Amino acid sequence: MATFFKYFMNEKLKNILKKFSKEEIEKNKKKRGPKTPHQFLAVEIAESFNVIKNRRDVAILMNLCKKYPENFIRRAWAIVKEKDIAQKMPYFLTVIKNMNKEEEERKLKELKIIFIGTSEFAVPALKKLKEKKFKIILVITQPDKKVGRKRVLTPSPIKKIALKSKIPCLDPIKINEIKNEIKKNKPDMIITASYGQIIPKEILKIPKYGSLNIHPSLLPKYRGPSPIQNAILNGDKTTGVSIILMDEKMDHGPIVKQKKFKINNNEDYPKLSEKLSDLGAELLIKIIPDYLKGKLKPKEQNNQKATYTKIITKNDGKINWNDKAKNIQNKILAYSGWPGTWSLLEDKKKIKILKSSILE
Repeated sequence: MATFFKYFMNEKLKNILKKFSKEEIEKNKKKRGPKTPHQFLAVEIAESFNVIKNRRDVAILMNLCKKYPENFIRRAWAIVKEKDIAQKMPYFLTVIKNMNKEEEERKLKELKIIFIGTSEFAVPALKKLKEKKFKIILVITQPDKKVGRKRVLTPSPIKKIALKSKIPCLDPIKINEIKNEIKKNKPDMIITASYGQIIPKEILKIPKYGSLNIHPSLLPKYRGPSPIQNAILNGDKTTGVSIILMDEKMDHGPIVKQKKFKINNNEDYPKLSEKLSDLGAELLIKIIPDYLKGKLKPKEQNNQKATYTKIITKNDGKINWNDKAKNIQNKILAYSGWPGTWSLLEDKKKIKILKSSILE
């Protein structure tokens, strides 16, 4: 029995030693070695940089070769090989970073955008896109309107910028009339701000990256045409801007990004509108790169918390002197500019209220 046990242990020891023989070790090395084209390329670069024994560097190279196209990696490698430097790995990573940044900037400049907007609120966004050298292929706005006592036919603020910048501009009565024109332009993205019409679903789905809208409220609060006025009317302390991926419903689409903004005391509509339009333009420019790379995932709005605003008319500006002082003050601030606030004297003479203050 003892002899058999000794023989069994010797055989087991032989098998263990066999596994660790040189031949077996080499075979295992081959099994663990590169198998895919990007792994072979990473090993080749690691050997040329003399970092093949550094597991961390090899892993970094593996990930880079998997992430980027082969021709992109080889271009970076060629730049590094030309340099007579000892530490090639850190320099290679810097070259990759710079090339990637240049590639992203190039893609942004080639992005074909159709801008849709009408009022002054939309102006900063269009100006920012132009300033950052985005490729605006078409501007769509509302038709010219008669303005002032003399009823002079006047183009929208957005149309004025388009004409001055020599950007093609269309101003249909209904945007659906130019659906085929939009398709012909093959936009990568549509950006809208304060247009004044609901855009049909078939147009919103034309661009590759969808249609983004800048809305001056923290959606789902204050959907509709007068969110800034309603924030002031209700005495809100904070408001903000939302950038949404549009769908066919009014201000209903998923939220890409939001930014809060504190409302100052006695801030009227023109001042607040200007600040929010600038904030929206800055936020748009900031989020476009991450949105295109898929880093920003649009989140559905909580429709149960949605509130709605209405189109403001001239009659909305009439003051009810039986109301609370604070409510009257908010109304004067909210309707500053248009439609303005007013009241009738005993002789039915109409007076406009331009400014007010509350007495303690």
